[in-house]
Amino acid sequence: MARWICFRCLRSGIAAVLGEDLSFPEDDGDNESRQLTGILQRMIKNIFKILLFIFPVFFISIFAAIRFSSPGFCRSLVAEDGFFEIAQVFLYLSAAAFFLVASRLFFTKGTKVFALIYLALSLGLALVCAEEISWGQRIMALESPGFFDRHNVQRELTIHNLSVFQPLLHLGYILTGMAGAVGWLAALISGKSRWGNAVPPWYISTYFLPVIFVYLYFELSYHLGGIMSATGFSVSGQLISWRDQEMAELLLAAGFFLFSCSVLKRAQLFIPSRNKSRT
Repeated sequence: MARWICFRCLRSGIAAVLGEDLSFPEDDGDNESRQLTGILQRMIKNIFKILLFIFPVFFISIFAAIRFSSPGFCRSLVAEDGFFEIAQVFLYLSAAAFFLVASRLFFTKGTKVFALIYLALSLGLALVCAEEISWGQRIMALESPGFFDRHNVQRELTIHNLSVFQPLLHLGYILTGMAGAVGWLAALISGKSRWGNAVPPWYISTYFLPVIFVYLYFELSYHLGGIMSATGFSVSGQLISWRDQEMAELLLAAGFFLFSCSVLKRAQLFIPSRNKSRT
C-alpha cells in the first residue's frame, strides 16, 4: 500500500503545481487510502509551489558565488550569445508556443477575453525571442542595414536598441517585473481574483523581482552616482555589473515559461460554465 501511495503522490507532484486535477479514477485501494493519498498530494503540491517560489534565491546565490570566485567563467555565461542568452531564447520560444496553444483552447471553449490576452502574450514573447537573436542576423552573418547602423545603439538588427526606444528599455523591464511580481496581489486585493489568471501566480512572482531591482539600481546609479555610475560599469569586481542583467533576464524568461505552463494546463482542464455568460 505504501508503494501505491508513493507512486500516486510522485506522479501528481509536478502536474499538481501546474494546476492539474488531483483526482484519480477509481482503482484498487480502500477509501481511507485514497483520502490519505489526497492529503499527501496536496502537501506535495504546496511543497512544489514553495520550492518554485524560493528557487530564484538559490539561483542568484549560485550566480553570485560563481561571479566572485570564477569571473572568467561567469563572463562566458553572460556573454553575447552565451549560455544565458541561449537559454532565454529557448524559454521565450517555448512560452510563446504554450501561450499560443492555450489561447486556441480558450477560444474554442468560448473564453475569448483570456484567449486574446494569451495570444497577445504569445506574440509579445515571440517578438522578444526574435529580438534576442537579432532576428537571426548573427546566425546568418548578415550586415546591418544602413538605418540600423546609424540609429541602433549596438548597430544590430534589433528594435529595442534603436536610439528612440533604448532609453525606455529599463523602464519597460521594471514595469514588466512589477506586473509579474505583484499582479496576483493586486487582483486579490481588488476582489477580482478571476483576473488573477491573466498574471503569474504568487509562487512564480519571485522570478520577476530581480529585473526590478537590477534595472532600478542601474537607473538610480546612473542618475545619482555610486559604484555603478559612469566609470564603474565595466569593472567586474563591483557589487553589480551591467552584465548581471543577463541573470535577471534569465529568471524573467523562466518566469514567463512557468506561467505559460500553468496557463496551458489550466486551458486543458477548463470547462466553460453553462450557467454563466461566456467572456
